[in-house]
Amino acid sequence: MKAKFFTLGCKVNQYETQRIREDLLSAGFEEAAPGMSAAVCVINTCTVTAKADSESLRIIRKTAADNPGALILVTGCLAERDKERIKKIKGVSIIVGNDWKERMLELIPVPAVAAGASGGISFFQGRSRAFLKVQDGCDNRCSYCKVALVRGRSRSRNEDNILGEAGLLAGNGYKEIVLTGICLGAYGRENGTDGSLAGLIRKISRIEQVGRIRLSSIEMTDISPELLALFSEESKLCPHFHVPLQSGDDRVLSMMRRRYNRKTFLKGIEKIKKNVPDASITTDVMVGFPGENGESFANTLSAVREMLPLKTHIFPYSVRQGTAAAGMPGQLSREVMKERCALLASLADQCSREYMQGFIGREAVIMAEDTAGDPKCRSSECKSSFSCADRGRFIEGYSANYIRVLVPAGVTSAEKGGFFRVKLEKIAEECMLGAPLLTKNAFAFLCSGRSCKRTLIKKALS
Repeated sequence: MKAKFFTLGCKVNQYETQRIREDLLSAGFEEAAPGMSAAVCVINTCTVTAKADSESLRIIRKTAADNPGALILVTGCLAERDKERIKKIKGVSIIVGNDWKERMLELIPVPAVAAGASGGISFFQGRSRAFLKVQDGCDNRCSYCKVALVRGRSRSRNEDNILGEAGLLAGNGYKEIVLTGICLGAYGRENGTDGSLAGLIRKISRIEQVGRIRLSSIEMTDISPELLALFSEESKLCPHFHVPLQSGDDRVLSMMRRRYNRKTFLKGIEKIKKNVPDASITTDVMVGFPGENGESFANTLSAVREMLPLKTHIFPYSVRQGTAAAGMPGQLSREVMKERCALLASLADQCSREYMQGFIGREAVIMAEDTAGDPKCRSSECKSSFSCADRGRFIEGYSANYIRVLVPAGVTSAEKGGFFRVKLEKIAEECMLGAPLLTKNAFAFLCSGRSCKRTLIKKALS
């Protein structure tokens, strides 16, 4: 029997889909190839924004239409509180919330060779980095956020299970492990063990085959002195902090029910940069929260300018039913939000380039992840600047501090998921171009018995 899997939203959702995938594969299913129909389709939805709702519903409709007669299972955050909307879609078989993700096999007629649920993950479909969920739920109750409503209270996974999965993933070739959770910094807190995230990281770092450990999004209020100190103690821990700002205005932050103000947040950024050399900051910013005026938005722009983030994820505010912000006065028009998003995006691009400018001429270790096209390409067929007919000209990967790097293909023997050193040469669009630092043995290997771009290789060796 064939199965298909669709994931929308965060890294936690991606981890949970992978677990469902491995449960079904262990029960005798095979994953359908792209373009093929399947007997079972699992759609893991997201509801963080109105756009996420729309995309989830679109995928459900398309999957049902493309797989007539299939068992269509819809789960995830949209399924928690919007079952009635999903029920209206023809072809949907079963709708279940997040609690059922680990019990999906109970809902599916399995083949006779079924071996039962795998109970975890051992690989990560389509990725060279593996996401490892360590925590679920959130206790923060921000006024705009629906996630706490659909994910419930904060709770941590069993440490032995986490370490077991980390070891299995590393043993299967995943050199970078990304720790993720709905509120990652709350890991262990319900057990009264503050700082247990730092303890978990120390234990994972002792797994010999793990090359890198990266943290996903973490709240500024959860970056403890112990965790910050760990970045200078553990060489495997990537100097990359994704810390959501949301707004740079104290009045808006208060209405959002965020647990910091502008001053404490920016002091936290300053402390990170002081204690972790070359650390990159990436962030989330919400535009158009109810009551955000020109002064509020200007304060956000100046805060972003001071942070100098490598990447800024910009979200226009959308009403989430059941949240406190849904009934607040001062809802902004789409036109105003669109204009402010464009202004913030322009500033974010400037900040990114300014941060990367400091790395021109320096060396970095990159993990090969994929192939890419020419960043200068502007062909009408391109879906983005890195998806073109010339795809394959470059190998792309990320440095430890999350700079995206493109390296000319054919001048490195690095396999997907492997590490190699590069010299960062210049900025191109939202990434940097690099030249591999090759040994003479690597030069001989690349040039023996086949043609190669000798000019590029000699340049890398010089």
